[in-house]
Amino acid sequence: MKWKNYVLVMMLAAVTVLCAACIGKPAEQEEKEANSGNVLVLDNRAQNKDEVVQTQKNPLDGRNVFFAGYADATLNLTTTVALENLPDNEDFLMKYTVVNTEDGTVVFETNLIQSGQCVAWMPGETLEPGIYNLQILQSPYYLVDGENFIPLTAGTTDVCFEITE
Repeated sequence: MKWKNYVLVMMLAAVTVLCAACIGKPAEQEEKEANSGNVLVLDNRAQNKDEVVQTQKNPLDGRNVFFAGYADATLNLTTTVALENLPDNEDFLMKYTVVNTEDGTVVFETNLIQSGQCVAWMPGETLEPGIYNLQILQSPYYLVDGENFIPLTAGTTDVCFEITE
């Protein structure tokens, strides 16, 4: 009988240990499991989004981008077209992409242009004499933290350029 009592006591001890392990875990163990990805827990750092947005100042709030206008024209082989970033754009940078709308090819493209500056494009250097339907895409960018560029809403102008000799 003593042997049976010993086995019964050991079984009860094992059940007690298992129950204790399932019912309560030390806080360090719960945090360790939560950080290991085994358990999903709510992040107690979460805040109401509206409160966070209200504390952040948008540097572009109330700002406008100004685009240069272009019109249909007859140009000779040496005529230049100023692809400019208007001075009113202050710290916005501008990139131009000129696309032939008939076949989708990029005819000319600039790098980023600072406000108040322009790139002189001579269409006669990139297009042979003829009539071209072009789309002039102006893509403004805003420099953040001195290294990241945020693209802003672009503007397009459709023009017809006739290149003559």
